[in-house]
Amino acid sequence: MFPTKVHFFELLVKLVKIILVIKLRNTVLKYNASNVGGLMVEDSIRVFNYLHTKSNNSLDVKELEQILPIKSENSRNRIFQEIRKRFYALDTEIANYFVSAIREEQTIILYFAILKTYKLLFDVVFEILIPKYIKGESSVTKMDILSLLDSKAEDQPHIDNWSIRTRNNMATIMLMYLKESGLQKESKISALQASVHFWKLFANRENSWMFEAALLSNETKNQIKTD
Repeated sequence: MFPTKVHFFELLVKLVKIILVIKLRNTVLKYNASNVGGLMVEDSIRVFNYLHTKSNNSLDVKELEQILPIKSENSRNRIFQEIRKRFYALDTEIANYFVSAIREEQTIILYFAILKTYKLLFDVVFEILIPKYIKGESSVTKMDILSLLDSKAEDQPHIDNWSIRTRNNMATIMLMYLKESGLQKESKISALQASVHFWKLFANRENSWMFEAALLSNETKNQIKTD
């Protein structure tokens, strides 16, 4: 019996996930409950633009106060460090493109950076979002993510030390990422929209998994390859 279309795509998703997880094994194996919630688009744009102009890792305190006008120094530093991790997860070409990109493209790049930074979001996308989209299911729910956390306890034993509140917070943050990136609008899963020219940024072997994470159609993927 030949595999159905749904089964074929499920196998493809699993293969893409395995390849990426191997590539990122040294940096994002462990689920992290300390990440700052949301894409933080406005703050990220300012920090990304700032880091793009820096030739070293030095940080001027006064400059940081202007970039992130947050009263609490601890909060400001924590948010900066999280956004900084996301910036350095990007390839040079994509980081350079980000500076002059339109807002919709910047949002997608931020989503891509967060996928590379936080393994939990990556697993939510590849193990929940994409299969649901393929099957025609409407949305990712908080319960879906909590169930994923339960299923990962063996590979991620530190999850057992998370309180119920922490688990709920992480599930809420993951849903926030999906909503702010545009993947889930009004509780409905939606493919990301951008020009073929933009998607070509991710056409190399290392980043082409992003086409699946953005829920691109086969038609769009074929255009990327041929245009």
